Amino acid sequence: MNEQQSAGGAVAPASENDKLMAGLGYWLSILTWCIGPLIIFLIKKDESAFVKKHTLQAVFLSIALFVVNIVVSFVTFGLGSLVISLVYLVYAAILGYQAYQGEDPNIPVITDMVAKV
Repeated sequence: MNEQQSAGGAVAPASENDKLMAGLGYWLSILTWCIGPLIIFLIKKDESAFVKKHTLQAVFLSIALFVVNIVVSFVTFGLGSLVISLVYLVYAAILGYQAYQGEDPNIPVITDMVAKV
């Protein structure tokens, strides 16, 4: 492993490739739900803690969005689902950009779950 992970879960990126893979995990979650980030996670999990953390966050966020989307769809007859999907599209794009820049964005609840894995 090329990077150090602190007790708080913050990870310093090791390379530009790691930043790209972490950002790609979020961006792929927009198009492929959790499949794209999961594939990147399975390939890179032992090589980079930075990529591992961010791809797992993308997977967990995608699954959480799916559950929330189902509940909101029933309550709002599908209209709320459109709003949630648009918000997720923007949020995942921003998270991907932040990861690509080497930042370590924290997603409430999701980051804590990933730290326990």
